[in-house]
Amino acid sequence: MDKAIIFGVYDFVSFQICKTLLNKGIEVYGVNIEDMDKVQFLDEKRFEVGRNSNFIEHGLPNWEKNHGQGNTDTVLIFSLFDSYMQYKDDIYLEEKVTGPILNYIKRNNSCTEFVFILPIQLLGADGEKAQRGFLNQVKGLVKKTHFFYLPSIYGPWQTETFIFQQVIMSDFQRKQISKSNREWTIDTIFVEDAIDSIFEIMDINVQGSYVLESGKKNYWDVCASYLKIEQNLIHSNRIEPFAIEPSVVKIPIKKITPISDSFLKQKNLADQLYGSR
Repeated sequence: MDKAIIFGVYDFVSFQICKTLLNKGIEVYGVNIEDMDKVQFLDEKRFEVGRNSNFIEHGLPNWEKNHGQGNTDTVLIFSLFDSYMQYKDDIYLEEKVTGPILNYIKRNNSCTEFVFILPIQLLGADGEKAQRGFLNQVKGLVKKTHFFYLPSIYGPWQTETFIFQQVIMSDFQRKQISKSNREWTIDTIFVEDAIDSIFEIMDINVQGSYVLESGKKNYWDVCASYLKIEQNLIHSNRIEPFAIEPSVVKIPIKKITPISDSFLKQKNLADQLYGSR
């Protein structure tokens, strides 16, 4: 991989992908999709990656205007997981967003790979509609496509849509804690471990569809208990498992960061952002 283009670069999982690639010395173009005034802790995130000379930030119109033609192997990374968890996934049904991306792909399909980061829920019956349209258009245009389906993901920069972050934030603010009906509560993975597994699979150089798993039974419940989340919240809005097609490969991650270490990183960032307020 010579270059990566990450759409919605300041979202939770996308931002971790960005930092991982920069640490590998990869040139990263971060493309902003939404109004940047709505991005929480934008200045702090920009400070974390903006000092790296391999990082270049663009708004979508500016990116299309200045990078319409490429001649190096490029991976386009598109996280529907982040927008889905923030109830913003409709933005990727808008032609003003998908149009510039498809135009770029059509001009550069011979040197472009596409990586979709998706919530595991889209493999169920309710996900059929979401998988049509843009996802299928891209699949037929580029030389290689990877689909990574994720369970619940936690770690630094997790949004308050997730109950783990709400509980951590309860040390700094008084808010009612509630579990979103979009949060997958069968399994969970620490964000750094998930991203490492994604790149390990990509390095094998075989396109396909993959579900990442912790490999531990009831691991979401284990993490919830570690945070002392009340049992009624753990079992509310419980999502039922569903059958996954054989064409989608289940991949247990190789590395699991200890719960104490992973949540310490998440709590330390929360303290850094809110502790002095």
